[in-house]
Amino acid sequence: MDARTMPSRAQLCLLPEKPTPNIVLNVKTLPISGSVTLNGKLPELGCKYTSDGVMQVTFKETTWGYTFTRTHYCKTGGFTAGSNGTPVDAKKAVAWNMVVYPGTYKVTVSGYDPYGSTYKNASNLPTVKQIIHKALKIQQPTPNIVLNVQTIAIAGTVTLNGKLPGITCKYTSDGVMQVTFKETTWGYTFTRTNYCKTGGFSAGSNGTPVDANKAFSWALVVYPGTYRVTVSGYDPYGSTYKNASTLPTVAQIVVPKLLVK
Repeated sequence: MDARTMPSRAQLCLLPEKPTPNIVLNVKTLPISGSVTLNGKLPELGCKYTSDGVMQVTFKETTWGYTFTRTHYCKTGGFTAGSNGTPVDAKKAVAWNMVVYPGTYKVTVSGYDPYGSTYKNASNLPTVKQIIHKALKIQQPTPNIVLNVQTIAIAGTVTLNGKLPGITCKYTSDGVMQVTFKETTWGYTFTRTNYCKTGGFSAGSNGTPVDANKAFSWALVVYPGTYRVTVSGYDPYGSTYKNASTLPTVAQIVVPKLLVK
């Protein structure tokens, strides 16, 4: 074989010929801290249990994928459950700190719902993660980082060919409709599902009348962005409940791009 084509030691991934002692592997860390706000103000809290969620802050390094997460509960704010409970310190509940590596981070914030338990999201922060910073550089200890979640309240109605859909309720949990807003760049997804009980229906021998205007009204709190909006009837599959409206259960794209700001 021509010597010029021979693989090098590095190419062969050979181990050093001699032992190499005293290799110092230095881990570099930086303390960072701050608080979370909602539209420039402290989020509202409604704690019932100490383990109800309050918020979740995540720093994910954009090159190497290092991920650091801080999750807060009502007990973080000093809340103790009881017949009346102790007051929760909102400032303490949304103050955060962590130790990270130097790097550039995508930073997300959300409320936190401990799924699979009796505990809920006790704050008015949406549980959908909002990207607060796309590329936040951390190269030194950094205090007082304010992570402000921005939301917009939207509301409306659903019609079928220009009129209110028909509705025939048998159970309170029969489905009526589902409205979904999906952000076209970041993928934020917000869904509102209405049931017969949304329209004031109560099951019984005769049942109470359903308010169609109420049943087909919807309201959501979303993040600023451009959304694809879909609407459908809703069938709670896997149960005895059905789609009680005349809306098809196939989601229709009603608005391909809706700017919400």
